[in-house]
Amino acid sequence: MEYVRKEVNKGGDLMAKQLLLNRGFENELANFQTQGTVTINSEIAHSGIRSALLLANPTSIAELSQVVFFIIPGTPLRFSFRARKYCSEDVQCSSNVRAEVNFLSALGTIISPSMVINIRSRNLSKKRWNYYNEYGEVPAGAVAAQMVICLEKPVIGTSGLLVDDLALVAETIAPAAQPPIPPAPAIRPGIPFSRAAHFQHGAPHSG
Repeated sequence: MEYVRKEVNKGGDLMAKQLLLNRGFENELANFQTQGTVTINSEIAHSGIRSALLLANPTSIAELSQVVFFIIPGTPLRFSFRARKYCSEDVQCSSNVRAEVNFLSALGTIISPSMVINIRSRNLSKKRWNYYNEYGEVPAGAVAAQMVICLEKPVIGTSGLLVDDLALVAETIAPAAQPPIPPAPAIRPGIPFSRAAHFQHGAPHSG
């Protein structure tokens, strides 16, 4: 996992933790689950040398997902990714995209609200990578989160989508360091502590 620390104020540091693994697809589709036609494209990437290619048709969606565990309720999250339309001789159509982060209970049921990004096909670019992001918070009772990017079915033909640089970042506040405890008063050398305290109130009495 990736960590980034940035100072926010005297109350503590903001610790940002990247939850997704292999988010740039440099290890191909490791750590991801897929449905439909999802492959790796090594010719077009936003960063690195690879991106994920989703192809959908009128009978099948294309979906990419990853589940992450050990999330803490109340933690702020930022979900983001890069996407662009994919076209070739065999891929000339387009369809809508739905990206979301669903929160799961210990029983595997979805806890609302989810983080959702809906993208109309006409808003996807063929030549540049668009950036999409959404903010949310881990709800009470959630023990895991599932990131999903789904290319929906086109009316006709085959539609294509390239995605890269996925991110699901959790931000937590680390407590500020406590000030050091001041040292105890110095005792004059050679004088026991009880006698030193006695000298502070006057000279000792004789006999």
